[in-house]
Amino acid sequence: MFQILPNQEKIVKKNGGIGMEILFPGKGTDSDDSGIGTIGRIDQANVTPGYFSTHAPL
Repeated sequence: MFQILPNQEKIVKKNGGIGMEILFPGKGTDSDDSGIGTIGRIDQANVTPGYFSTHAPL
């Protein structure tokens, strides 16, 4: 049986103006598996408006 996972189930990592939210969809089932079929995890990236990323010189 499936259930809706609350936002508290997401793993949130932030560093400066960049953030990543990670969701393991299988946690919403009665299974011990963290994925559903071929979907092991869902990543959602967030970038703060106006954030500039530095790059390595060539």
